[in-house]
Amino acid sequence: MKKKIFILIGITVLLFALDFVPVKFAKKDTDVIIDNEKYVFCYEPKTSGLHSINWVACGYKEGKEDFDLPWFEVIIDGYDPYDSLSNFDFDPIDLYNHNKLQRNRFVLRGEMNVSRGDLIKNVIDIESEGWDILYPVNRLSFRRFYVPANYLTVYDFDWIKVIKSIFE
Repeated sequence: MKKKIFILIGITVLLFALDFVPVKFAKKDTDVIIDNEKYVFCYEPKTSGLHSINWVACGYKEGKEDFDLPWFEVIIDGYDPYDSLSNFDFDPIDLYNHNKLQRNRFVLRGEMNVSRGDLIKNVIDIESEGWDILYPVNRLSFRRFYVPANYLTVYDFDWIKVIKSIFE
């Protein structure tokens, strides 16, 4: 009986400890420059009709958000963070609607084409080869209280999505 209790406690401690093993570290937004301009991308809920999600981007100068720059709609071909992150902790609409948490922000690596139109229709098309999440990492579950905000763990990924994307 004692052996079973020790095994159960050991498994529980191991599963808890995996939350402190980094899989992907968060970057600072001042560390990444794309085409001589700094861009940070995030999902933004649009309220026209159903709640749908779109990527948007805003410019950054010297690590501070520059609200004078026009917002861009972003089209991603290739690696999208939400194709591998867990919906449970990283649902963009739930995170956007949460009163106390900021949206997660990402930097996408790859080729970028900018189509500048009027202030409403600026489009960035990205052939994404990879992505980084920016500090702080915000999670929706109780894990946000004890998991450090400077990296992603194995529990932050939806491994079924990750495996499916490998075979596509």
